[in-house]
Parts: sequence; structure tokens; C-alpha cells
Amino acid sequence: MKTAILSTRWLLLSSAICFVLTSQAQSKITLKEYDDPSLSGYKTIVFEYEEVTPGQPGQPAQNRKVTKEFDIEANNPFLKMGFEMINPGSENKTLRFDKSSVERLRSQFKENIKNGNGTLMHEAELGATHTFVREEENHVILSYNLFLYDANGEHIDNGGRFSAIHILDKKGNLVKKIDNIPTDAYGTAVSENGKYLAYGFGETLHGTMPGSIESGFRIVDLDAQRTCFELDAGYVEGISSLYDMLVIAYINEKGKQRVVLDALDGGIYGPAEFMQILNHFMFRQSGGKVIGLEDLKRIK
Repeated sequence: MKTAILSTRWLLLSSAICFVLTSQAQSKITLKEYDDPSLSGYKTIVFEYEEVTPGQPGQPAQNRKVTKEFDIEANNPFLKMGFEMINPGSENKTLRFDKSSVERLRSQFKENIKNGNGTLMHEAELGATHTFVREEENHVILSYNLFLYDANGEHIDNGGRFSAIHILDKKGNLVKKIDNIPTDAYGTAVSENGKYLAYGFGETLHGTMPGSIESGFRIVDLDAQRTCFELDAGYVEGISSLYDMLVIAYINEKGKQRVVLDALDGGIYGPAEFMQILNHFMFRQSGGKVIGLEDLKRIK
């Protein structure tokens, strides 16, 4: 058994798991490999932190070291749906589909699949799961994805992508989750106050034809469990949590654009230049009022 302590900002762990990190002095987060040395990749996230426990009367408080593991594989919702697993001993799980299993998947997501999507799902014979993990200032985000393939190994881009997002606190507790997303989900970020989630969809995979799949980003109100903003935005270059905002950078026919969410009041502004965003959001007056906000165009 091996462990990996994260020490770089962006680290590609495998073709299935990507970890993004920021340093935390009060806690340590480690990815642990499979116990079986013949398997590559990482199975669990280990959270190590200290808790302060009150002392006896007249005695000082005590610091207690706590270690908790979150099993990435065991919490994958697509591995709990009863699909036949072709390679159970591998980190990159491949699932077999037939008519009944496709209908079961369609039923699970029927409330969220848009009209016209999912028309090619009946051609699915295989599915591959991919998990992305991202650590931020206050959260760890897991994005579980399922991609469907036909008998020729080609991606089914029309309705053949599904995902779920789990959000953990820095002690490894599941605090929020979004299930039954009828697209893929990547580049996830959560506002520092934990109220909003942003993610990209329509990632270009090997063999994906340009324009064959909708792409863009969504912003989710986590308390209301609903999408509060969605934009078909071309290629999403990056999403980041910065101060009291979420910044989404994307590229369309007009070039590089940015949209920003003010996590304090839910306002969405843009398109805007990055330095313009910093100038307007970096400095705040008492009461949390944003200085110069009137210079940015509010789009919602």
C-alpha cells in the first residue's frame, strides 16, 4: 500500500482521477492507493486534522488528532446501480449495458434529460466511469462521471453522459451533493461560503466531433438544489473560487470571456476582463458592499 501526499497545485493522478489542491496548515489530505499492488490509482482520500476537546475543570483543552477515510470507489453512485461490471479489479471501471440497463439509466435521469437528448442511448453497450477530485479552501469536491459507448467504442455524445457531484468539508464529511446530472461535469468549484457550485459540461474527449455535444457551464444554488444560471458557452477554460466570488473563464466565437458570481448576493456579472473583476470585487466596504460594482453588467 502506498500513499501520496499532495504537494503541487495541479496534479494528474491517472486517466480517471485528477486532484487540485491548495495548502492547508490545519489539515492534511492524502490520496491512498489500492492495497493490491497490481492495481494502479487511488481508492480513498485520507483526512487528518486536529479537534480541540474541553479539559477537565481547571485543566487546559486537549488537541486530539483525527484520521478519517473517504472511499472514492464505494461512494461512486454509478457503481451502486446494479450494472454489470466487466473489470471489477480495475480503478477505471467499465460497465456493460443492454436494453434493460439503458432503460434503468434513462428512468433514473428522466426528470433531467432534455427533450431530444438520450435518443441514441439505446445503442450503448459499454460505460466508463471517471472521477475528478478537487480540493479548495473549505471543501473537497468529487465529480463522478459516466460516459456511454456503442459497440464500436465510439462515444455516444447525444445523451450519453451523466454525472453526480459530492462536496465534502475538510474533515471528510459529505455536506452537499447534486445527483442525476444529465451531462458530464468537470472543472468544479464551490464558493467559499458554500452556497454556490459551478461546473463545466460538454468536455471534448478523444473522438468527439466538434459541435456534436452541447457545452458550457452551470451555476447551482446548493441550498435550493437548483440550477440558477446556465450558459452554452463553448469551451470552458477554467472555474475558480476567488475571494467572495466564482469566476468562470470560457472561449467562444468572440474569444476569451469571463462571467463572475458574487456569492454574497447571488448576482451574476459579465462578460468582464479579469483585472476588471479584481478591481471591483477585491476591496469591500463595511457591510460587504462591493465597490464599483455598477461598472459591471449584471446579467442576472
